[in-house]
Amino acid sequence: MSATLERPKVPAEYRGLARVFRDKVFAVDAKMNRALPPIIRPLLTRVRRHPRLRDEQIATAVKLYRRDVPAAFRIGTIEVHPDRARFSIAETRLTASWMNNTEWDSNAEEPGIAVARCVIELRDGRLSGVWIPYALVSAHALGRWFERTGWRDHAALVHDLAVLGHSDDEGERVATPHGGHWRGEMLMMQGTDKQTARARSVRTWVGD
Repeated sequence: MSATLERPKVPAEYRGLARVFRDKVFAVDAKMNRALPPIIRPLLTRVRRHPRLRDEQIATAVKLYRRDVPAAFRIGTIEVHPDRARFSIAETRLTASWMNNTEWDSNAEEPGIAVARCVIELRDGRLSGVWIPYALVSAHALGRWFERTGWRDHAALVHDLAVLGHSDDEGERVATPHGGHWRGEMLMMQGTDKQTARARSVRTWVGD
């Protein structure tokens, strides 16, 4: 199946606005990527020797996470489970993504934004960090949002994207707080690491 989609192009002005928004998310991703290793490394060192963390290690990890992981593009709050054997820190946030439907040509990736759950978790003596995508929003959809709302407000866009983190799997439409809806079905999507997950593939935004 070809990844080529026959649809009208988003005007250049709004493609540019979508690109600027994604670039800002990407920049925050880079800060997060720098913040996480100093938090995770001591925990990994500990669990290689012992399946349970010390209370002070948990307290330090939570303190550093709250201090150093950027709050920008976070959706909701940080959730902490401070159990020594089943410790976890989790949050939902926006992250820059490359979309690839598993039925597309393997080189047909599209830049966009993911609404995803970031989880650092200790279970059965193993520490892992995973991203669980709820929705993958194409650059085309972001451009349509800017075009059809007439807005430039990134806070409003984040608010409208946030609903994708808690929508059900039914149907192709997800209503947004400011009116209109995202449109896209649940599909098996593949990331640059070739891992697959079922997520909503948002193709466009449509006004009321």
